[in-house]
Amino acid sequence: MTDSLRHQWQELLLRALANGKENRRPLLAAMEPTSEPSGCGKGNRRISGVACLEKLKKEIAALQGYARLAVAEGDFLSSVAEEKTADGLRQLRYVRLTRNDGGLIVEEGVENMLGSRGILPRSVLVATDAESGLKLDLGELLPPACGFAPSRLIKIGVAFDPEARRIRSQFFAVDLKSYPGATGDGEFYFNREVGKVAYGNLAAADSLLFLLHEIAHAWQFACLGTSAKKDFFTLFNFLAIRLHNLGVRLEERRSGIISEDKLHDFIGMARDRLAGKGVELDVDSICRGSSRPVDDSLIFKARSGKRFFFKSSAFEKILQEYVLAERDGWAFSLRALRRLRRTGIDLEPHLRDGTAVKACIHPFLEHYQQSIDSQLDIGARPIRFLKSPPPA
Repeated sequence: MTDSLRHQWQELLLRALANGKENRRPLLAAMEPTSEPSGCGKGNRRISGVACLEKLKKEIAALQGYARLAVAEGDFLSSVAEEKTADGLRQLRYVRLTRNDGGLIVEEGVENMLGSRGILPRSVLVATDAESGLKLDLGELLPPACGFAPSRLIKIGVAFDPEARRIRSQFFAVDLKSYPGATGDGEFYFNREVGKVAYGNLAAADSLLFLLHEIAHAWQFACLGTSAKKDFFTLFNFLAIRLHNLGVRLEERRSGIISEDKLHDFIGMARDRLAGKGVELDVDSICRGSSRPVDDSLIFKARSGKRFFFKSSAFEKILQEYVLAERDGWAFSLRALRRLRRTGIDLEPHLRDGTAVKACIHPFLEHYQQSIDSQLDIGARPIRFLKSPPPA
């Protein structure tokens, strides 16, 4: 990722927060937003999440035989309204929850489809400041062609397509009646394959910061066309499989299961496969049984206990991109909080000082780092997740 590209997506995100969706288009002119449930706009015309929620509530009431949806004060979970369509059984649910000691109201409208066509669920999220009445359509912060969906309703498996001879993702519908609204458990993540920012419990402290963090990842992908995390783990897993297997072969040689010649064949195959990905495996250290690198090689720690040494500028670069993408995501979610706070909507009022921010974010950065350190030793290279984020 070049600095200019990084600045572009950062500016796009901040402009989206300040000015609405029209200024988000420089790199994405041909893309249209699809975050709203069907029926919330005709053609390319998009109506706001606020209007969409009102429309959804009217639909729920009409399907259940009422003139209007009677919404009680405080937290509210509607029953699931259903109608049969050509695509399957369409399900609707409206949820309202309160946060921040009643200072913030979060409304959620969910549309789900039970059928054989694999139509993904989609939702609208609107936050309202209880005192001022100021509303924020969180969908306006998303890049075009990206939407929200509860993570508990996204069930995706993989299957082999014999005609295309490739692995394809397959979506499995989940009954909306099993979803208790945005107060239920669930993970926060951005799924690049389906263009969804998935979310879990929005009533929990810090959860709206997590949502903004995943929105930042959605913008990274929209502007760059790639996911640094996925790119890193694709290469890392390729490396890990080869070196874990090679560790097993070394154990088999020590046990006399395979011959020395066969072992050298396996070493050569691993070397050649890794070289195709820009990874130079230190074969000499394997052959002489060295446990210490002779230079500044990267070290991979196999399950067998064997340490493999390798060099790869491509690997270092892709790790650096992953680190920067995560740190940038947290930094700009905090900037987004601060920007919104200035407009009159404070999504996370407890995140106002560095101590609170550190307590929220550092466990994630530590987890990222520990997952790397458990199998890799990068020496003194300054490629680290854990750097102090800016205060909100």
